[in-house]
Amino acid sequence: EEEEEEEEEDERLRVIYFLSEKNEFPEVRNFVQEQVDRYSLNIQTHCTDFVSGLTSCIDEEQKKIDASASSPSANKKTVHLGFVLGTRKGDPNCGDQRYFEPSSTWLPPFMRINPILDWDYGQIWRFLLWSGLEYPSLYDNGYTSLGGMHDSWRNPHLKKPDDSYFPAHMLSDWSLERAGRSKRQRSSVDCELEAGADDQRLGSEIKTAGLIVVGNEILKGALTPPPPPPPPPPQGLCLCEYKMKRDLGGSRYHSPSPPLA
Repeated sequence: EEEEEEEEEDERLRVIYFLSEKNEFPEVRNFVQEQVDRYSLNIQTHCTDFVSGLTSCIDEEQKKIDASASSPSANKKTVHLGFVLGTRKGDPNCGDQRYFEPSSTWLPPFMRINPILDWDYGQIWRFLLWSGLEYPSLYDNGYTSLGGMHDSWRNPHLKKPDDSYFPAHMLSDWSLERAGRSKRQRSSVDCELEAGADDQRLGSEIKTAGLIVVGNEILKGALTPPPPPPPPPPQGLCLCEYKMKRDLGGSRYHSPSPPLA
């Protein structure tokens, strides 16, 4: 009976949940547990950072492979795991991530699988509403991006005149999805699963640069020659007075004034 229970557990869809007991929204914790019960998920909860949790998960799988070997002298097989993620382009530090992306060098080896990499904010919500899938109730109360309670709040662009909030799917400008998240200063352009302490490691001051574009005549020290003077007006027509003006580059052009009386 125990062996049958273990086989049944192995067949369930596996989910890894990184829980921050101090900063996790109660609504998110409740939602996760509801989905575990609804879909009979095999969940592994790690109350630690990403690196430690992933390392532990991969080590456990390696031990299972080693234990199933026919003999200690048999050729050792290395575990190869893939993790399905919700990474999308536009997420902080996503960079040039592809649908299948090996983990970064400072992480244990695994394959990142990104099925919704090219989905935008609107497509996410169209799919959720069309499919009828559930989501954390916070999204119906002004939140458009969820991290922890320490760095997430209601999106100010969804605020109503009566101080209540529209639901997340009513955000009209999708580029403002993270307007309710604190701005973390990071230097990497590679999309990585970051350790919990990486805010300090990547929190160096962001440096900016300004670019001024100037006209070609200023760079070369040359002026555009003025146009030739206008021909004399034919008899029988009113005269117009022409004035010389200078543009920013120093070249001159003719501007007619109102007809002379």
